[in-house]
Amino acid sequence: MRYSTGSTPFLRPKPNNPNHTEGTTMETKALIQLDLVDWLIDRVAAYLNADPDTIETDKPFGDYGLDSVFALSLCTDLEYEFRILAEPTLAWDYPTIDDMAGHLTEDLGV
Repeated sequence: MRYSTGSTPFLRPKPNNPNHTEGTTMETKALIQLDLVDWLIDRVAAYLNADPDTIETDKPFGDYGLDSVFALSLCTDLEYEFRILAEPTLAWDYPTIDDMAGHLTEDLGV
């Protein structure tokens, strides 16, 4: 299932000020999380050489046969795309697209 809003500036690193809320609303968070879900769907589909419409966001990565090589590649892609530090255990700690997108949205402070 695709959620692209096409209007969200995507993710930005968490500001140093923990009280920073400028420009962050519940609606903005939801749109950013949906865009992140779409990005993750595209990454999983590309790794599997599958149609993105066949990727279920609540299905564990392991059920797709994704392995540690995928997990490390995904971390590298996240670091490159969003300039964040993605722990190598991210795919095991948050084993579905929905789980990971929710975590990353909160972790990035958007």
